[in-house]
Amino acid sequence: MTPEIRNTPLKMTGRGYLRQLGLSGSKSGSKQKFYLGYDLAKAAQSREWLEKIYIENCHLMGNENWSDMFLDIAQQTCKSRRAVVRIEKLPPEASHLGPGDYSFVERLRAQGVPIDIVGQATAKVTLPESVTPQNKPAITKLHAAIEKYRDERCEKYVGLFQGKKRLEKQINAFLSLPNMWIYQLDVTAIEDYVNHWRSRPVTKHGRQCSAAYAENQIGEFLTFATWLSRRFPNEFSKPDVTGINRKVIKIARDKPSNSIRQVFWDVDDLRIVFQNAQPLTKLIIGLGLNCCAGSAELGRFKVEDFQFDCVHPKAKQIRFTPSASWLMTIRRKAFTHSESLLWNWVVELVKEQVDVCRKKGWVYLFTENGEPLYRDNEMYKELGLDLPNTEKPESRFTGRFNNAVRYVEKQIKNPLSIGKLRKTFSNYLTNENHADLGSLALSHATDADKQLKHYADKPYARLFKATLDAESYWDLTKKPEPKVDE
Repeated sequence: MTPEIRNTPLKMTGRGYLRQLGLSGSKSGSKQKFYLGYDLAKAAQSREWLEKIYIENCHLMGNENWSDMFLDIAQQTCKSRRAVVRIEKLPPEASHLGPGDYSFVERLRAQGVPIDIVGQATAKVTLPESVTPQNKPAITKLHAAIEKYRDERCEKYVGLFQGKKRLEKQINAFLSLPNMWIYQLDVTAIEDYVNHWRSRPVTKHGRQCSAAYAENQIGEFLTFATWLSRRFPNEFSKPDVTGINRKVIKIARDKPSNSIRQVFWDVDDLRIVFQNAQPLTKLIIGLGLNCCAGSAELGRFKVEDFQFDCVHPKAKQIRFTPSASWLMTIRRKAFTHSESLLWNWVVELVKEQVDVCRKKGWVYLFTENGEPLYRDNEMYKELGLDLPNTEKPESRFTGRFNNAVRYVEKQIKNPLSIGKLRKTFSNYLTNENHADLGSLALSHATDADKQLKHYADKPYARLFKATLDAESYWDLTKKPEPKVDE
């Protein structure tokens, strides 16, 4: 029989954490108290072992009373975190299993309980793999469960095609595990897999994977283990993994973790890159800086999103009346409203590209032949083009930008990525004004977005004034300041 185990929290007493197990109200006093020490993590692990020992006790004895043998095993486990069975034969109450049958030891071991046999070298400890430790038929193999998890996760995924493909690839990596029964995925097997990714294994490119990728792989695998316990409760019970170290190792090529290090472009470095770049790359740099936009945002800008040489349509409401040129759009990646006042030197770049696009009938701003530079399935479908199904839709943007940076790399102090370009002006706004302007420039989602109160609740006038004030400083068409030797 299988007893009902109540999931009650551990109770701290003067003698350490306490866990009580057994039949309540039993005249024989079968309900036992176990003291698990003062360390919460170790106490939680000991509680898990105790519960497994008690379940096996009830299964073997056929009732919910503690037998002397299993009570001794439980007490040893609490005291020394390992139990030793020192018997030559089973106790009389379990004699119906046959002489020398120590399969209960194997069942406990399979669940991670530290237990050994002493005194009988020929003891039978073999449990058929097709039977779970709870003496139920094993039905599901690990690889089949992984494939079912992958299909369910990807079916429910609401992000872009590229994110879905990355998730699918991530889960497929679990198939490197042996195709065991899912009940055999115990705490040791889980820890081994976590340790594999903690060590940051070498990728197909010949170098160790990034820390972020390893952390994501570990997190997704533990999510899978939780899903297993919900999806197959009769075959799998997720072990306590709180004691498993999940921190990935550091390697020499990792950048130092320093919250105050330079994380955005220096204006003189960016001027050098801009002035040596191709025309379309100049537009990428100018709009990326001015509008705090990365590849995903830039690639989705449409020709119709730009308004030139006019007052803001809500000028009276936001109390900003100067005539200017504007980008007004919905950032489709985050579905947030976005507005930017364009600097004059950026306007000239945009107008030149807008004229080309209008003459050709092209919808999106960043294109050379009508095909968007940003390879997003939704955009291609909207235009009636063949779907690219690429995992890196931003590759044409990053390729152009990186080529421009490499061309002048020896002339600049701190070359950074196009991703850092997106946050360069927002960081400047934060440092020179306030963080709310930096957040507004990045179009971060807020409760106001849900209420459609953009102009009432957001300081657009302050953002636009600060943008105008910063134009001279961030004018990339000016020559870089001459370097002075220190």
